[in-house]
Amino acid sequence: MEDTTNRRKPVKQEDDDDLDIAAKFGASASTRPAPTSKSTPQETTTTTTTTEPLKPKKPKKEKSTTSTKPAPPPPSSNQPMILVTVNDRLGTKAQIPCLASDPVGLFKRQVAARVGRQPHEILLKRQGERPFKDVLTLEDYGVSNGVQLDLELDTGD
Repeated sequence: MEDTTNRRKPVKQEDDDDLDIAAKFGASASTRPAPTSKSTPQETTTTTTTTEPLKPKKPKKEKSTTSTKPAPPPPSSNQPMILVTVNDRLGTKAQIPCLASDPVGLFKRQVAARVGRQPHEILLKRQGERPFKDVLTLEDYGVSNGVQLDLELDTGD
């Protein structure tokens, strides 16, 4: 029996050398000294380990579900949702739920989603006033529940 195992080992070493497996993954079980007890082939394959140190796995980076801009804070109990009516002066009115502390830029994106336009094409203002700036909040402009804002489309013409 020892003769048959000795004959098979060189064959495996030649196969391993052809593929250069020993250099890539470390010494195989056939090049190590044989254990004194008889073992089945299944035990040999399960107990085979590499001699090279294992590299620590890098932690996976989680994909962020938010955009590069920070998300607005979730509504707290002291800030009630308000309904703002947006009138396009062509017979269409839309009521948009938001917070008074929302920036005008965020509110414009909500209006754009409802109206079907790009946010940069939308100008929001009170009747007879200048358009709202995106960085200020609705509260800064005195917008509260039930206020109506005019919507103008700035197509760049």
